[in-house]
Amino acid sequence: MQTLYFIRHGETTDNTSGRWGNYDTPLSDVGRSQATAAGRAAKTEGLHFDLIIASPQPRALETAELIAAELGYPKDAIDQMDTLVERRMGKLDNVLYDDFFTEGKVYKDLDDVPGVETVEAMQQRAAEALATIKAHPESAILVVSHGAFGRAFRRTVLGIPYTDEYTTNRPHDMIPNATIAKLI
Repeated sequence: MQTLYFIRHGETTDNTSGRWGNYDTPLSDVGRSQATAAGRAAKTEGLHFDLIIASPQPRALETAELIAAELGYPKDAIDQMDTLVERRMGKLDNVLYDDFFTEGKVYKDLDDVPGVETVEAMQQRAAEALATIKAHPESAILVVSHGAFGRAFRRTVLGIPYTDEYTTNRPHDMIPNATIAKLI
């Protein structure tokens, strides 16, 4: 049986300004410190990862590299997996959250914006990622990814339907930056 851990990347400037990040959004200095601290905490707790798998987006990959450095895990052994990328936000990339949530719009309305990946499609992608990860022979795996995708991934692991994402006007189960959580 595998042990599966998940971490959302460290803080970005888009996180602090309340924007949907684009593909290349980098970590902030705080985010780099958070990722390094997460690696140190994992080492202190005696966590060992046989495999680290990361989204190829710069903020997630840098988070994985900083954690790996603290654990003595080879940087070049980090597996990049395209299915772990963040929810595609289409024309909302780099838009303030509050600029969308006007005139009674709720989180579910994002699914209707052209170019935005639906929550259902994102959760299907999370199921594909989980199946690929479970096929790996390693027993302790750390997945480094993103907030919205992380919620879909967690729901997939726990067998919760994608519609759970819509229970409030904004997601109720936000994943904090740079905190390692055991999923399985």
